[in-house]
Amino acid sequence: MTMRISVIGCGYVGLVTGACLAEAGHEVTCADCNTARIEMLESGALPFYEPHLDKIVGTRHREGNLSFTSDLAEAVRAGDAIFICVGTPPSENGEADLSAIDSVARQIATHATSAKLVIEKSTVPVETGQQLKRALAAYNRSGRATFRVASNPEFLREGTAVADFLHPDRIVVGVEDEASREQLRAIYKPVLEGRFMCPVHGLICPPTKAPAFLVTTINSAELIKQASNSFLAVKISYTNFLSDLCERFGANVEEV
Repeated sequence: MTMRISVIGCGYVGLVTGACLAEAGHEVTCADCNTARIEMLESGALPFYEPHLDKIVGTRHREGNLSFTSDLAEAVRAGDAIFICVGTPPSENGEADLSAIDSVARQIATHATSAKLVIEKSTVPVETGQQLKRALAAYNRSGRATFRVASNPEFLREGTAVADFLHPDRIVVGVEDEASREQLRAIYKPVLEGRFMCPVHGLICPPTKAPAFLVTTINSAELIKQASNSFLAVKISYTNFLSDLCERFGANVEEV
């Protein structure tokens, strides 16, 4: 079933998400306040290199189910589900700067005229989803729209992001109600069924194992992403530690 989806933020995560959801057959509008970036995407150029992404963006844009805009109000009205993919860089005190999340919440609440599922895909601290709910309620002065909030963290790796999205080992969704769960399941149904053109070989190649669809609370989904990032950092640090030991004692790091 084709769904109308908007993606706010055309950075690395947002563009991969929007392009791959369009590849899955949905009607996708990608929005960014950076007009130069939108003009670049409209012209067929990408602001960064990621293998196979340019082909998907070009094809979906020509086919008409992937569009770009710098008008956030237009994007809000266009999607029944809205993915938030804006940056959350560390502030001076080391905490995540969530000002972009708050700004997007204001835009959504101000311009929405119907029910929306708002999905945080940015890497955020635990309980950001609850803050997002409060912000949407506070900015929704007209009362014309209703909002449900969900968390759907990304697990993309540079260089394999397209394959990571279309052939994941797991899809994590943090929700508070059955309607949100089923809407996200419908969005990811083509991915869960696993029939996509292989971005490397150009062949239909379903994964050997269907991805797990993990349903959690919003807080748990946010913490899963933080835990995944932390575990990766620990593995890298431990690998470097072993490498130093091998160099010190003349051991072969590949054998170890």
